[in-house]
Amino acid sequence: MPLTVKFAYAGSIFEVKPTIEHSTYSSFLGFVQYETDYEYGRIEHNLRLVISWKVLSEQIPNLSIEELKQLGYLLSGESEPVVIIAEIFVKEYPARWRQNMGICWSEWLSRFDEDSKAIGIRADEVAANALYGNALNEGSVYILDRLDVHPKFRGQRIGMHLCRYVLEIVPKCSSDMIFLLADPIDSKYENGNSNCITDLNRLAEYYAAAGFSFVRIQPDEQILMEAGVSPKVSDVMPLSTIVLSSRFSAAAGI
Repeated sequence: MPLTVKFAYAGSIFEVKPTIEHSTYSSFLGFVQYETDYEYGRIEHNLRLVISWKVLSEQIPNLSIEELKQLGYLLSGESEPVVIIAEIFVKEYPARWRQNMGICWSEWLSRFDEDSKAIGIRADEVAANALYGNALNEGSVYILDRLDVHPKFRGQRIGMHLCRYVLEIVPKCSSDMIFLLADPIDSKYENGNSNCITDLNRLAEYYAAAGFSFVRIQPDEQILMEAGVSPKVSDVMPLSTIVLSSRFSAAAGI
């Protein structure tokens, strides 16, 4: 993560130090069961990059919370307010839970939604063909489901750093893998869709620079991408030629 982010206020640019808030959530209908047909859910990770009110008020005298809100910054919390810079949401599906149910990745993940099913199909391919050694025989499937940077902080490569942080910190072992479907999101922030990357090729190249590699273009034109634990960015397959040629070939065939 960058040591500082740029914060604009009153015609000046201040460099402030953000922090990461990482919360994890999962729920069951009671205590975890161990019968093979038990229906497991998933683990959800929410990571927020924030600036504490204490840090801001110490660096910028006479700053008020109401003024920040009027300027378009998003604040959260009351006793210890923070300014939200960006959020990233990751879903986790542990192999041990899949094994307890006695089903394959695609069968389990298809119970959630179509995007998860597509990633489950790829996870089965990886495990069955040992594409990355023992990847996904143990460990977890992670899905980077949502990355959203507040409009006030875009242009600082914050999303890129957050993706790399997830690849480095969230997985627990070398057999874990992280997947995503490159597709524009609907930003939760006001005016957040005005300058988002909407071209799928550019979006895929963005995630490639963060450490993901191209797998294939899905029938719905989403671009499936994947990464092992702690990949070297310099080793990632360049996307510019592969993705563009694939999409143009699909268009020519219509």
